[in-house]
Amino acid sequence: MRLRKRKYLLGLGIALIVAASSVPLIASAISKDTKEESGKAVEAKVAELGVSKLEGTWRVQVTIRNCDSAAELRPAFPALLTFGREGTLVETTTGIPPAGRTPGHGFWTRNNAAQTYTGVSEAFLFNPAGAWIGTQRLTQIIALDDAGGFASTASIEVIGPTGESMSKGCATAAGTLME
Repeated sequence: MRLRKRKYLLGLGIALIVAASSVPLIASAISKDTKEESGKAVEAKVAELGVSKLEGTWRVQVTIRNCDSAAELRPAFPALLTFGREGTLVETTTGIPPAGRTPGHGFWTRNNAAQTYTGVSEAFLFNPAGAWIGTQRLTQIIALDDAGGFASTASIEVIGPTGESMSKGCATAAGTLME
């Protein structure tokens, strides 16, 4: 029974990763002429205004991977990530049915490296009977690309109700800003 529970938790734990990033809607802060400038000029204006390119809602394709070999463990699935201006993060996924996992809530921060961010979110996990069985914690490194998208790598940990680590996993993701 305990092995079955661990396998179930491992499956739930590995079932999600998300990532995200691109130029947010900053129309009110940037003039029409500025919007028509090259991508580099817009990036400079964004930095000057203190607006993060990560802010906004992203459509993400998540791929669960073997942590040692990076081999794909299941077909990619969609997720949504929303990065708020004040560093909040909300995510939801199709990787686990809604009855088995709540949306994730967390935070994001800009890293020292150009166009990279760290996002951390947690979601509650439930067994088929509806009992809480743990928390899924996702920690991802997100790198923006010059085409207005992002790529991320993530570690997944399932934490049991008493705080013990139940399982760990890895994932990669690619995102595009929702417009």
